[in-house]
Amino acid sequence: MFYFYLCIVPHEISKCSSISQNLILLNLLLSKPLTLTHTWHCKLRRLNRRGISPVIATIIIVAVAIAIAVAFWVVGIAGLFTRYEKLEISYIYCSGKDTSGRPIIVLQVKNTGSATATIDEVFINGVPDANAKVALTTSLSPGGSIVKTFTCASSHASGATLEVKIHTASGQEYYKAVVVP
Repeated sequence: MFYFYLCIVPHEISKCSSISQNLILLNLLLSKPLTLTHTWHCKLRRLNRRGISPVIATIIIVAVAIAIAVAFWVVGIAGLFTRYEKLEISYIYCSGKDTSGRPIIVLQVKNTGSATATIDEVFINGVPDANAKVALTTSLSPGGSIVKTFTCASSHASGATLEVKIHTASGQEYYKAVVVP
């Protein structure tokens, strides 16, 4: 069905369901005869029914789907390259000394980063400590934590401050100080 819209006529003629009704109303309002040619009528009818072809619609849908897939892929790849490790020494304390006067240290290490962290070396006051290295050499997955107890390789006087440095395979270093009782 063809709808004929009139924009310049008063509000009584807003939309009519047939051309003949529009013409009658126009004749009444304008008191002049008005005719509508068949060619103009056919052009308007064709414009109302025109749309995009199914082939073009399919191509557009496929292109949008591919664009969305590529966007998700790029975000995923970017996420792989922006991973990082970050260790936190949650707590560290000296629980006492063993029989030979070497401090016993207890610590908790947490990986709060998004990549696996591998502890490869432990230093006490800047010197590699073999006992601590054996106790702490491990890999921590993201969100993982460990609690370890180790005895220092050398003895330290009571009241001395020990700087414990954890070194990871990626070259990061994490420091914490502890006082020997």
